[in-house]
Amino acid sequence: MLLTCVWLLSLVLAIVVVESYVHTLTPEGKKYILPEDRNEILPRLLKGYGAYIAGVLAFWFVRPFSPPKSRAGDRYRFWIALTCTAFFNAAILFVLMGTYFASASQRDLNADADTALGLMKWLSFLVVPVNAFYFGTKSSG
Repeated sequence: MLLTCVWLLSLVLAIVVVESYVHTLTPEGKKYILPEDRNEILPRLLKGYGAYIAGVLAFWFVRPFSPPKSRAGDRYRFWIALTCTAFFNAAILFVLMGTYFASASQRDLNADADTALGLMKWLSFLVVPVNAFYFGTKSSG
C-alpha cells in the first residue's frame, strides 16, 4: 500500500509543480507560464506517469510470480522497490522544478518537461522490473 501511495503522491506533486508555474510570479514579476501552456505539458506528464501507475494497479490484481521462500526476502524486495521508486520520482520532480532555479534567460518549462519525460524513459530500467516483481509476487497468506 505504501509503495502505491508513493506513486500516486508523486503524480499529484508533479501536477502541483506544473500548476504552480501558472500561479507563481518570476523574480521579474511575470508568470512563469500562461494557463494555456500547461495544457501542452500536463497531458504528456499524465501519460508518462499513467503507464507506471497502470502497471502498479494491474499487479494489485494479477500476481504472476511465486511468493518468496522467506519473510526476509519480502522485506528486502519492499525496501529495494521503495528506494528505486523514491529515487525515480525525486529525480523527475527535481527536473520539473528546474525552471524555478534557472536564470531568466534559461527558463523553459517545456524543455524541462521534455527532459523529465526522457528521464522517465531512461530510468525505467530502474523501477519497472523492481516494481513489477514486487507487486507481481503472489501473497503467501
